[in-house]
Amino acid sequence: MCGIIGFVNYATPHTRKFIIDALLGGLRRLEYRGYDSAGIAVDGDSAEPILFKEKGNIDALVKYYFCR
Repeated sequence: MCGIIGFVNYATPHTRKFIIDALLGGLRRLEYRGYDSAGIAVDGDSAEPILFKEKGNIDALVKYYFCR
């Protein structure tokens, strides 16, 4: 089973941090389902998206990528 959340940012000026915070907040709302991993992808500066993924709960994802 998986949970999917999205953030559409068409012609609306938001920072990448705002979008990542919104995605993480959405994932936290799904966390009660007991998933064993989490990840997000955001537009990068090139054609490739930036991927963040980690085993464990949402806190593991935040700690690994965003609390360094």
